[in-house]
Amino acid sequence: MKYEFMEEYRSEFTVVRMCKAFRVKESGYYRWRNKKKTARQIEDEALVKVIKAIHIESKETYGPKRIQDELIKINITCCLGRIRRLMRENGLYCISRKRFTPYPKEDIEKRYSENVLDRSFNVNEPDKVWCGDITYVKTVEGWVYIAVVIDLFNREVIGYALNKKPNSQLTMRAMAIALTNRKPQASLLFHSDRGCQYSSKAYHHYLEEHQIKSSMSRGGNPYDNACAESFFATLKKEWVHHLKYQNLEHLERSLFEYIDLFYNRKRMHSRLDKCSPAEYYKNYKVGKIVQTNDLGMHI
Repeated sequence: MKYEFMEEYRSEFTVVRMCKAFRVKESGYYRWRNKKKTARQIEDEALVKVIKAIHIESKETYGPKRIQDELIKINITCCLGRIRRLMRENGLYCISRKRFTPYPKEDIEKRYSENVLDRSFNVNEPDKVWCGDITYVKTVEGWVYIAVVIDLFNREVIGYALNKKPNSQLTMRAMAIALTNRKPQASLLFHSDRGCQYSSKAYHHYLEEHQIKSSMSRGGNPYDNACAESFFATLKKEWVHHLKYQNLEHLERSLFEYIDLFYNRKRMHSRLDKCSPAEYYKNYKVGKIVQTNDLGMHI
């Protein structure tokens, strides 16, 4: 690796200076430089360029397995071990996940809806089951709260809204955007956690006006709304935690770039046969997806 560094920066620093800095002999560097590369090394160099391009295109979120899937799409066959080695040797690492810590349990109150969804996250049709949640992001001017609505069929974020206050107006605006984008038919189920923004009378009345049935997680159990929690975890580890936001408007522009342009349209999802949410929805509309029931039988 020392010789590779010297070769890359020899136009900026003298060989003598770099040899002294790395405590190596000039003769060793020139012997390495004049050594003929093997076919394997030449192939590795070409492969690294492709891997770097995929790594950058994925916002540094793809690990070796997803990079291998992208290589297969362009007819390049390569084992996982080799991809891991090349990524490690060239300092290409995907952004690591953070372990989720459960919230403490709450007492059950009458204003909460039943857990109708009951972790049945695999939905065979669009606009049958939606879920939502709220998170917050720090900006220079203060905290900004984000509410999202996700279609469990293809995990697409079909509506989201931002506000400086975490109130019911925020969640209703996110739902209004989702209803405008999708225009679902009757028998729509919406699942959320037990936050006051979702359990308020105003929000329940809003759902009733649009003939949407409410479902809520059990007390102190975030896994009942795992899909929404998972999306926020992905959003923060892949995007939000690596940027500094000045204000709400700055954050809004940034979320548009990640959610609308990347997450919904381009980012591969393991649950969706390695398709993006938009691609999976399109395939369903043209009949390329074979639906199955809960027993795994074709329907």
